[in-house]
Amino acid sequence: MRILKTSVMLGAAIYLMPFSGVHAQTVAVTVADPFPSGHYLTTNMMEYWMDKVSEKTDNAVDFTYYSAGQMGPIDDMLDMAANQVAHVTYVPMSSFADKLPLSGVAELAGFFDTSVEGTVAFNKLLDSYLTEEEFEPNGVLPLLGATLPPYQLASAKGVIDSNDKMQGIRLRTPGGIQELAANAVGATAVPMGGPDMYTALQRGTVDATINAFASLQSYKLDEILDAVTDNASFGSFALTVVINKDVFDDLPENIQEAMLEAGEETADHVSKWMDENEGKIAQEFKDEGITIYSLSDEMQSDWRDKLASVADKWASRLDDRDMPGTETIEKWQAALDSE
Repeated sequence: MRILKTSVMLGAAIYLMPFSGVHAQTVAVTVADPFPSGHYLTTNMMEYWMDKVSEKTDNAVDFTYYSAGQMGPIDDMLDMAANQVAHVTYVPMSSFADKLPLSGVAELAGFFDTSVEGTVAFNKLLDSYLTEEEFEPNGVLPLLGATLPPYQLASAKGVIDSNDKMQGIRLRTPGGIQELAANAVGATAVPMGGPDMYTALQRGTVDATINAFASLQSYKLDEILDAVTDNASFGSFALTVVINKDVFDDLPENIQEAMLEAGEETADHVSKWMDENEGKIAQEFKDEGITIYSLSDEMQSDWRDKLASVADKWASRLDDRDMPGTETIEKWQAALDSE
């Protein structure tokens, strides 16, 4: 099979094509993401997935990898894949709440306690329901999905352990559902991508952020943070790695199977890695002089109650737009219960 489709960006052609040699069909695939050098999702997800595909196909796929936003910003990643500017891209739910609103269900607070738990359930929804409802209509297919461990509250303004201290806090969120979560506990949500957090905290544009420990470390925020909770649960961050649907459909069947199998193995690997490393990184932060503190039972209960209302608001907003918000939450809960 000869694959002739081409795309152009910055004057450079990107090809999927067969090569002569040992393999009957060797294809070139371009991969793009926004992660800076050393980010844990670079090594434990993007590169891990490519390595697994190479192993399973005996290097029949020739990957060209553009990290650190070389091919464009995070907000363009879905369109990049849909338009074959890059064939495989990183697509987080919070950055595409307008085009992938139902998939944001995996970011709601209070539904799971570990990355593994959330990741397994998220991939169950991606396997059929969410792919048909949202990804295929956008011209892409998910190769894998994952959820981060529940978000902690990380502050450059000292300990935030009461409603009074939360009032007026400019809280960076990744957007989407997390904006509702920030507002529910009395903060002012400031949506922005991960790469912008360091400068925003350093300059005082925001006072705090919500994120998992591994992400805080990857963006080197331990250099400027004062305090981080270790028992909060501000929802999570759901992400996918997607491929252009037409490109995938044109691939040889053995490569399709290898990419999907590699996706399953990568989701399992990265979620376990994240869970195992949260406590380790928290201790490293503490050793660096950052205050690691636990919210009182009273504060946990209060914020948990406030965050529980976010799921209802999220579903109602979608239902009002004639989208299956309530149905999606029911499917999400069923996926979690079936583990």
